[in-house]
Amino acid sequence: LGRLTELRMMYSSHLRELPENIGRMQGLRSLEVTSNSKLEQLPGSLTQLHRLKRLNLSSNRRLAHLPEDIG
Repeated sequence: LGRLTELRMMYSSHLRELPENIGRMQGLRSLEVTSNSKLEQLPGSLTQLHRLKRLNLSSNRRLAHLPEDIG
């Protein structure tokens, strides 16, 4: 998974949170997490994705907070 450059998690009615170990995906350049009706939080490990150029978090109605170091 370290070589994965793009990940899409879209239109899930079951996804409540992303796994904390997502920060280990060091090759990730694009992360699209959209339209997940139950997503409530994101792990702080997202800040470890130093190669990430694109982050799309649109249409996650229950997502209220971003990790502190994202922005």
